[in-house]
Amino acid sequence: MLVKETTIFLQSCLLGAVLGFCYDGLRIFRIAIKCHSFVIAIQDILYCVLAAILTFSFVLAYHHGALRVYILAGELLGAVVYFFTISIVLLKISKFIIWLIKKILYILLFPFIWIIRLFKKLFMKLFKGIWKKMKGGFTQIRTCKRKD
Repeated sequence: MLVKETTIFLQSCLLGAVLGFCYDGLRIFRIAIKCHSFVIAIQDILYCVLAAILTFSFVLAYHHGALRVYILAGELLGAVVYFFTISIVLLKISKFIIWLIKKILYILLFPFIWIIRLFKKLFMKLFKGIWKKMKGGFTQIRTCKRKD
């Protein structure tokens, strides 16, 4: 009996590490793409639902639906060990890769960005002059008095 419980505890530790890895996926996504706080809240809610479903499925499959404290403690321990070991290295590597990709994309897209900015300045000057002329014309139309 003790061997079965120890096995389930170690498997729940592994499940906790897997859930930690899944959450790191969200963290890496948030580093790569800046999200609004509402989107982050939705992501966290979906993660919690996923974690609850996986925990429930694990308990149902390996312990016939009987929730034991050592299963939850194993998940917590697995997640904590993961976050203080592998997660630190994974996030540093991910931040570097994301930074490198952004720099490469900036270098590759710089000519297009420069051209877009140039056209934007030209169009702004052109439309600013047109807008002034249109605004002046509208002012003259409004101030004109009808002669009857």
